[in-house]
Amino acid sequence: MNRIRLLPLLLVAGIGCSSSGVKTHPMAKLDPMPDEAPVYLFIRTEELPDCPWETIGSVTADEGWLATQHERDDVSAAVRRMGGQAVILESREDTEATVIRFLDPYSLCDPRQ
Repeated sequence: MNRIRLLPLLLVAGIGCSSSGVKTHPMAKLDPMPDEAPVYLFIRTEELPDCPWETIGSVTADEGWLATQHERDDVSAAVRRMGGQAVILESREDTEATVIRFLDPYSLCDPRQ
C-alpha cells in the first residue's frame, strides 16, 4: 500500500519520469532568449561564427542527439533558457556543446557570413 502512495509522489517530484537527456551547465545567470529565437549550430572543424561571441556555459545531450529533431529542439530550448544563441561542437558525434551568445553589435552581424 505504501508503494501505491509513493509512485504518484515520485512522479510529481519528477523522479519517476523520463525526460530529455539535456543537462545545462551555465557559467552565469542570464536572461533567457525568446522561444522563437534561432539557435545556431557550429562544428569547430567546419566553421566558427564570424560575429564576436562569448562562452556562457555548456549543454550535455544524449548520444546521437543531432539525428533526432525532438532532441535538437530540446537542446535549442535549453540554450535559449540559458540566454544563449548558438552551440559549438568539436565534432558531430559530441554529446557536450559549448553555449555562446553573440556580443554587440550582433544586430549588425550575420553569424553565418
